[in-house]
Amino acid sequence: MRDGGRGSTGGLRDRLRGTLIVAEVALSLPLLVGAGLLIRSAIALQQTGIGFEPRGVLTARVTLPTTSFTEPARIVETLRRIREAAAAVQV
Repeated sequence: MRDGGRGSTGGLRDRLRGTLIVAEVALSLPLLVGAGLLIRSAIALQQTGIGFEPRGVLTARVTLPTTSFTEPARIVETLRRIREAAAAVQV
């Protein structure tokens, strides 16, 4: 009797294990395809022209102190003077 009871549980366990393996494979395939497409898109983006020549381009982040620059007109004027000074620099 004991052997029969164990056998039926083992059969159910084997079927469940097989079903879980099939489900894991079925879920992993779309993830692999998606990862492949993402990599392919990233490679294509690296080979696409950006529309301008980035050599010689300078970027900067300017943060003005909020205690000294409260009026919008003063902020605009300061940023205009910074832009003009940066444009006058010859690299």
